[in-house]
Amino acid sequence: MAASQQRSTFVTVVAWIFIALTGYLTFQFLIINLMARLIPLPGWSGETQGQMDVVFRTIFGHLRLLCFLMLLVSLTALASSIGLLKRKNWARRVFIGFLGLGVVYQVVCIGVLAVMVFAEPDLVKDDPEALFFVAAIGVVGLAMILTVAALLVWIIKRLISPAVRAEFQPVLGAETGAGPTPP
Repeated sequence: MAASQQRSTFVTVVAWIFIALTGYLTFQFLIINLMARLIPLPGWSGETQGQMDVVFRTIFGHLRLLCFLMLLVSLTALASSIGLLKRKNWARRVFIGFLGLGVVYQVVCIGVLAVMVFAEPDLVKDDPEALFFVAAIGVVGLAMILTVAALLVWIIKRLISPAVRAEFQPVLGAETGAGPTPP
């Protein structure tokens, strides 16, 4: 990128925010991976495994692998955030991909929220306070999910805009330092 090319504040702020977030996540997953490797996982008897949901059996059966994969994801997100700050186009594309996955995750969260709120209506139908509490959780949860999804979509739209994309295009001669030769 040439020194004369303008850098938007938007990209810089987004990059620094996500560097902080993904840096913190990477640190967390380093600690979690260390704990998963050093602390022995309990063995389960056949009776205990029969009582566990298949999802939990799968998660606990592959806990170390899942922790390592989450570390790799957070490292990749951190690298793309740093690349975004340095205006690397590959990083912008990877970052947009992560944001897109975040939007998909928020849509899945709407389904999970609906299952949680409406799973056992018989438990709260006779108690108006409990019904209000469950409804409030549903409304606030939905508002939070939609807000995060809208924010992610807005960032994606800004990152794919022509003005921001132009920041990530290499300027001829800028990489090698070679420019037009004087006559």
